[in-house]
Amino acid sequence: MKFIALLITVAALLYGASRLSHIQIGERATGGYDGASMTPQQRVIQAEKEAREAADAAQAAAMRQAE
Repeated sequence: MKFIALLITVAALLYGASRLSHIQIGERATGGYDGASMTPQQRVIQAEKEAREAADAAQAAAMRQAE
């Protein structure tokens, strides 16, 4: 009986370990499994970049309209 319980435990651990091997270390650290997760600092930098690009596009459109 103990032997069967030991075999079931080992099988469960091996199954769990095989499932975890598909998750990359970086994805686990950032909380996502799709590889697209960003840290809060990266999100801020991305938002600043997008805001800057939008402001530049708006300024260019205003300049074209003023001409």
